Amino acid sequence: MAYSLETVVAEKFQTMISRAETNSRMKDFYDLYTILQGGKYNAEILDEAIKATFKNRQTNYMENHVAFSLAFAKNSNLNIRWNAFMKKLKIPTQLTFFEVMDYLQVKLKPYWENLK
Repeated sequence: MAYSLETVVAEKFQTMISRAETNSRMKDFYDLYTILQGGKYNAEILDEAIKATFKNRQTNYMENHVAFSLAFAKNSNLNIRWNAFMKKLKIPTQLTFFEVMDYLQVKLKPYWENLK
């Protein structure tokens, strides 16, 4: 069974929210970034997938969640993990965790707000 891009994004987004600073799955951040950058998803379907995933996993909206903060994007442990992940992938880019989170925060915040 293949998952739609929208479902993949919803599940990775929920993991990002639920694990927050304890998240060691840098691939999830990378996948979210590349999928959303690609733009080959349906925003309405994504919104519904996010709502369903968060409901199924009993993850509730929280005002001012840390994942949408500057402190999260600058978190030293997450940045160390990110740098190790990028080195392991041998991707010829200097894409930083801060840049990824800046992008993800902008793209995903409206979907997060829709969970209110």
